[in-house]
Amino acid sequence: MVTILFIFWTLSSVFLTLNVFHPLAKRRSSSFFTLLISFALGWLVGDLLPQWILLNSGIALLFSFSDIFSQTLGWAGLVIHLCCWIILIIRLWIILNLPARIDQQLEEQLGSIWQ
Repeated sequence: MVTILFIFWTLSSVFLTLNVFHPLAKRRSSSFFTLLISFALGWLVGDLLPQWILLNSGIALLFSFSDIFSQTLGWAGLVIHLCCWIILIIRLWIILNLPARIDQQLEEQLGSIWQ
């Protein structure tokens, strides 16, 4: 039972990570409610990344008490979670550094008079 829950949590985490990069609800064919849910989940995972990583770490810690990591499936799930976290951290780092890069580009193109 614990293995099934861990697989479900890992797959849902991958689904939510993919939803951040490419919303899985199509604009033309999805209902408003589906678009709203897709947006909200993408926002929660993408913009509240430190909280998402803490939540996932806590859940992984809970699963560790059931010896899920004594199996290969547990370690594979942990590696998948770590890959998702690294990808999301790189995305957050790029987003947080955008204002500095925009200022640098404006200063290179327009000089210091643009401010």
